[in-house]
Amino acid sequence: MRTETFTRSDTGEKRKINIRALKRKEIRSLKNVGYNYVGCVPTIETLEETIDRALDLALSENDLEFLDECDNQEAQRCWNELLKETYGSKDEEKNSSATTSGIPTPSESNTAKNVQDTKSSPQPA
Repeated sequence: MRTETFTRSDTGEKRKINIRALKRKEIRSLKNVGYNYVGCVPTIETLEETIDRALDLALSENDLEFLDECDNQEAQRCWNELLKETYGSKDEEKNSSATTSGIPTPSESNTAKNVQDTKSSPQPA
């Protein structure tokens, strides 16, 4: 769970909102609007419904009411945070050495090469 602060531009009121990851069963229920276990790819026709339904599941009623009074960019930021919480964020996966497709990243290739170089180097006496 992550906590983010959102602000209403008209009043300046701020609220900390807890954003939890969607559960597996919730993702299954959102399959028809673009969610699956590895990501969210809605169509342009379902994008608004995708966002609304996910936020409805992950936020409290009071937090939703507050967010409804915020500028749209705050709602978009909330949705982005929900996606990060549900699926992870590349920025937050600092210890990962492979992409989601299983293809080694450049850093992994360099690491493997460095290990081979070390093995072929003369051992210290």
